[in-house]
Amino acid sequence: MSKSKSPSFSLYKVIEEKIQGFLLEKKSINENLANEIFNLCYRDFYQYFYFMLKNKELAEDLTQDTLMKVYQSHQKFDSKKASFKTWAWTIAKNNGIDFLRSREFKDKKDTISWSDIGPEEFQISAEDFFENDPILAQLLEQEKNLDIQKAIMLLNERNRSILLTWLNDELSMDELAKVHSTSVQNIKNSLFNSKKKLKDFFHEK
Repeated sequence: MSKSKSPSFSLYKVIEEKIQGFLLEKKSINENLANEIFNLCYRDFYQYFYFMLKNKELAEDLTQDTLMKVYQSHQKFDSKKASFKTWAWTIAKNNGIDFLRSREFKDKKDTISWSDIGPEEFQISAEDFFENDPILAQLLEQEKNLDIQKAIMLLNERNRSILLTWLNDELSMDELAKVHSTSVQNIKNSLFNSKKKLKDFFHEK
């Protein structure tokens, strides 16, 4: 989960072009392309939902449900309105918000406990947060993942959602604004405030 250019950046474009090819022929995507979408999006969506819900099983269920919605609604994808990456992340974000507001989640909320996630499942670098503060980033790397995970959970729902989508993929500020239905300036303000809270958290440790 790094802000450096990742292979998924180009893979999203490849998949977008493949989907467009099927849509031009007025066909549904085939099983191979559906599997490509699943393999590309699963890990990022799972990590996003895990930090929104604080529970592995719920994150897995919501990831599966979101990928099914992406598949079922792929014929509505319009590359003139948004890239496939932005479109898919918008579905993920909306699905997460709908679940957080659902009676099912409210009924379970008091019984949900933090389920630890191992380093093999989730890796995050302090440099992702403090790229302009290399000394602090180096110190935080010694703390490993657990404290960073706890710090993220201190953010409110909206700021946490914006931060996680920013971290999880190569979304530009314009794309993040589209995903979260807000302005670029609001995205920048949210990220600035979140980073400041995370930095304060570690300075107080």
